[in-house]
Formats: sequence, C-alpha cells, structure tokens
Amino acid sequence: MLRSFRPPAPRGNGFLSKERVVFQPDVADRMWVGARLLVDALRLTLGPQSRTVLAERNAGRRFSPDVLSDGGVVARRIIALSNPDADVGAMLLRHALCRVHERAGDGVATTAVLFQAIMQRARCILAAGGNPMRLCDGFLQAAQIVAEELGRQAQPLPEDDPAVLRAWLRAHCDDLALGEIMATITTSFPPDVHIHVENGTGTCIEYEFIRGALWRSGWHGSPFAANEYAANLMLRLPGAYVLVSDLDLSDEAHMEPLIRTLSRLRPARLLIICRRVSPQMLALFAQARQKGIGDVVFVKPPAVSGPDRVAVLTDAAILTGATFIPYVEAREGAAPVLRLPDLLPSCLGRAGVAWASEHFFGIEDGCGDRAAQVAHLAQLDVAWEAEDDPARIRFYRDRMATFGSGVVRLKVGAHTNAEREHRKAQAERLAGLLLQVRRYGVVPGAGVALVHCERSLQRAVSRAKEDVRLGMECVFGALSAPAHAIAKNAGMHGGATVQYVRKAKRGWGVDVLTGQPVNLYRAGILDSAYALQTAVLTAASAASTFATTDVIVHRRQREAAIRP
Repeated sequence: MLRSFRPPAPRGNGFLSKERVVFQPDVADRMWVGARLLVDALRLTLGPQSRTVLAERNAGRRFSPDVLSDGGVVARRIIALSNPDADVGAMLLRHALCRVHERAGDGVATTAVLFQAIMQRARCILAAGGNPMRLCDGFLQAAQIVAEELGRQAQPLPEDDPAVLRAWLRAHCDDLALGEIMATITTSFPPDVHIHVENGTGTCIEYEFIRGALWRSGWHGSPFAANEYAANLMLRLPGAYVLVSDLDLSDEAHMEPLIRTLSRLRPARLLIICRRVSPQMLALFAQARQKGIGDVVFVKPPAVSGPDRVAVLTDAAILTGATFIPYVEAREGAAPVLRLPDLLPSCLGRAGVAWASEHFFGIEDGCGDRAAQVAHLAQLDVAWEAEDDPARIRFYRDRMATFGSGVVRLKVGAHTNAEREHRKAQAERLAGLLLQVRRYGVVPGAGVALVHCERSLQRAVSRAKEDVRLGMECVFGALSAPAHAIAKNAGMHGGATVQYVRKAKRGWGVDVLTGQPVNLYRAGILDSAYALQTAVLTAASAASTFATTDVIVHRRQREAAIRP
C-alpha cells in the first residue's frame, strides 16, 4: 500500500508572522522532508516507461491539469511547499535541478535520484558523528572520478545508422513527426549545421537549409518599396562587397562617399550593416537600383546590446575579411574620430553571396582569411567551455554557428498555441542535445554507464582515508540507483537488473520495454555523456550543501492578499 507523507503545515494562514531561526537537528530532518518530496515526484519520470505527474494550472480547477512526464518541467512547476522548513530543502534542490535542465537539457530525474541515494547514506554517517566537511570532500572527489570515467566511456553518436539515430531520438522526444524531421536533418546535412527553431505557419513542421551565416535582423526599409509583397521577398547580391559597421548613417554627408565607392566596385553590389540610415539615403539608393547603377542594401545589426553586438559584428567582419567600424558618439566641439571617406573602400569585405529580407540577412561563402577564422573559432570554443551561464552558452553557440556550413530554419507549426510552444521547446531541447552529443559523445543508457563506473571508483575508495572514504562510499552506493529506478518504473525487479548489468559485457544492458538483454549501442539506448557528467557533479554538490547546512533563518513574510 502506497502512503503519501505530508509535512505539518505552519500555524495560522501559512505565512510567517515573525522572524525565526532553526538549528540542528531540526534543520537536517525538515530540509530532508522537502527534498524527498521533490525527488519522489521526479523519480516516476525516469526511463522509457515512466509514470506521469498531474500539475494543477495557476488558474485553479476551472481547467484540466497538465500531464507532465519530463523531469525538468516537473521541477519547475513545484514552486513552494506549505511547510517553510521543508520548503527550504525542496527549493534548494529545485534550483540545482533547474540548472541541470538549463545547461544539459537532460538528466534532471537522474540528478534527483543520485542526490537522494547519496543523502540516504550520508544522513546515517552524520547522525553517528561523522565530519560533514570531510564527508563532502569525499562526495566531490568521487563525483570527479565518475565524471572522468564517463568521459572515457563516451563514443561518437552513430549518425550513419538511421535505425540507431531514430531510436535515440524516440527516447528523447515523444513527438513522432518532430523526431522524424530531426533525424532527416541530422543525416542530410553536415555536423556543424546550426538548427534555428522558430514559429511556423499552419500545423506542420517544415525546415529550410540556408548556406553560410544567418543573423536575425532585417533590412532598413524595403528595397522593394513599390511592391505590395515586399515582406515575403528576398534580395540576393552575388559577389557582393560588405561594409560591417555600427555607424549612424542618418547624416546626409555620408551619401557622397558611399556613391563614390559604389561607382568603383565591380560588381556594384554592396551590403551595409549600420545602426541607422536616413530616409533620403534609402530613397537615393533605391533609385540607383532601379536605374541599374548598383545594388545597395542597408541591414540592421543583430538585436543584441553593448559589447555583445560588437562581438557579433566582429564575427561578421572576420567571416568576410572586412574591417569593423564601431560606433563612436560625437562630442560637442571635438574633431570627428572616424571619417567614412578615409575608410572606404579599403575596409570592405567580400562574400560569395549576401542576401537580406525583412527579418533576416545572411552571408554565404565569406572571403575572409581562413586561418583567422579558425583561430577566432578556437577562441570562441575556449570561451564556451569556460562559461557557466546557460544564456551565455547559447550566445557563444550561436556565434560559433556563424563559421559553420549553414543554418537549418526549423519552422514549427501546430493546431494550438500551447501545442506549438510545447513542440518548440522539444525541438530546441533536441537541437541542444544533438550539439551536445556531437561534442562530448554518448554512453550506454538506462543507468548502465553509471554502474560501469563502480569499478574505477572502488579502486579510489580503497586508497582514501577516514571520513573522505565514507563520503566516496556514499557516491559509490548511489551509482546503481538510476538503473534500479528505471527498471522499477517499468515493472521489473530493480536489484536483479542491476546485478545483470554488473556481470554483463561493456555496452550491454536490459531493454526495459522488452525485458531482453541487448547491445545498448545497437539498440539506440544511449545517454549524453555531458548530461550524465553534469548530473553526477550536481548531485554531489547539492548533497554537500545539504550536509553542511546547520541553520535556517526565516524572514517575516506578509500575508498574501486574496483580493486586490
């Protein structure tokens, strides 16, 4: 018989009427209650035959609850517990799980199960008088050893085998149509292609491959001003010259040097990236295009601010071999720092094809120095590896896509807005996972890779001393917990499944859908090595925080108003 545990609610209306300080041993027990409630909700979502979680919507019971099966979404939907002490433990763990979801896109439920297994053993040691600081040293050392072993187990994703690739995508996506489209994109285009997810029209999922670099920023005023269909048109400039700048060209004094430069160019095609441009200049060059004098298109810089915009424009300059001209504010009474006539045409870059539309512009076959591009790409790669913020990681990923083979615009459609947003989230998650496994590789799934790490960790445990060894043993005993939970969710005996995995060959495990032993690489039952490494390191870090927390300070909270 299953019994649910609910922590006692605080007195009054569920808010704190005064400040309160909680000490040990109450801290450990009450924080553990909240963390355990969160883990028990996430454990059910682990594996291919996972259970579902019903989450009530903010609007209350007027609408049907959401049916959730993704651990990251479940963790984000749990925003508070009624008991303030238990809520501290739950929210502390929730923050760690959300970071895993943002950084790796997978492994949230695995992190929760590992954390619970580590803390169950650690709580007994701490209750017996163990040193929490030395215990945490053991957690972190063991997690680092496991992460290194997972890196040694990693192998490239077998993209040349469509059956394996589709099986892997089905395991990470419950939308069959989206999975088929992603499999087609993966097998049809080079590995360095960037997938850009956006809203589509209609109910289908479509994709379009664009060679070269793509920026989400359109032109200044349509070159097809007289055409009522200008919003759906695109202007291509073969063999175009490119001016990469952050200048304000609203001053009419810039017209003459631009016209003089255009008359010297062969072919007379010019793409200008600038901050602003005057309507008179747009009209002048529109007439020049109609008379066949030359094609000039003014496009906006990417919609990022400050140093990020300078960095993105620097990428475009390196791609085309241009000299980036930054924006300099004019000071009253000061001589101009930059004069456009002195810079043109030596600062121009070249492109095989430059194109622009209302919302995008791009460059194909940039003519910049290849050695400079490779060196710049290596710098971006180092910065990406050192970054910890998920938003900055995406920023560097988009910048590195500038130097790739091209971009796939994945246009996601659906019957309703809610379904479209769900599909978009899945598509972005799959795109991130594909990039991740291409970079870090894959390991056997279903928790098997963690079980295979036991041997390496056991050798390190035998050489450790005192409480550090006890902390490493906590992590050692937790490595089989994900495989046990996956088998149990599928209705199998978890202990027997783990014992088979320990005795089987490397790469072999049990397919919980059929109950048969299989080669996990051939069956497509694979996990991202990076996601598992992140899960192990985060679980050990969260367990260290719990083990060393001795005091909780509650601030006074005002009663929430029912009516405005």
